[in-house]
Amino acid sequence: GALCYYAGALLDFWALTMIDASIERVLIFSYPAMVVLFTSVRDRAPPSRRVLSATALSYIGIFFTMGGFDLVELRANLFGAMLVLGSALSYAIYFIVSEKYTREIGSAPFTVLAMTAAAACLVPHFWLTRDAGAELAAITPAAWMLLLVIGVVCMFIPASLQAEGVRRIGAQRGAVLSTVGPPTTVVLAWALLGERLNGWQWLGIALIVAGILVLDLARAAGRGAASTGAPPAER
Repeated sequence: GALCYYAGALLDFWALTMIDASIERVLIFSYPAMVVLFTSVRDRAPPSRRVLSATALSYIGIFFTMGGFDLVELRANLFGAMLVLGSALSYAIYFIVSEKYTREIGSAPFTVLAMTAAAACLVPHFWLTRDAGAELAAITPAAWMLLLVIGVVCMFIPASLQAEGVRRIGAQRGAVLSTVGPPTTVVLAWALLGERLNGWQWLGIALIVAGILVLDLARAAGRGAASTGAPPAER
């Protein structure tokens, strides 16, 4: 909780003050590849070709969905990009840790502990670095209600679902499936804010969906091999 929801989130938001959101979205979703790499090293087993294919399709899809990024601008804002990659690293570690402990203590207790740890770090950070009394007094009742909804609907519930998902399907598959986030953001921006999707963005969404289907087929194949008693090497 302290590493991902506190340090990682701070790095991510700090980076957004330096680089465009489109660049940040592409970079932050480098963490699924980190998860695949770390779990392969931990388990001393290379990822399957299906998992690698799903990861590749998802990353290509993310690139197109977000419209790619300007390399000149990225080099000009290298520090911001490094902050985002640091945030992505914290997410990758969180996924791997959650795979182990959600199975030991359950997804709900794990999420509560992570959120509590993040709050225990954020509250003193805020009071030590800002004029807390004045800033809290400036927040209107309507803004408090909005913050409450965001905290519950956009943070706590998704974090709980993510923890339970990782407990069920593992860190590798959970991380790759999470790449549905960028195209979902694009579609919501189109539906709610009137932003237009171009052909490249629709192609990116299709590639990410294809990556998820490849991953799901790999999982189904593994279950089928297990049910027929095939040896591990054939699974």
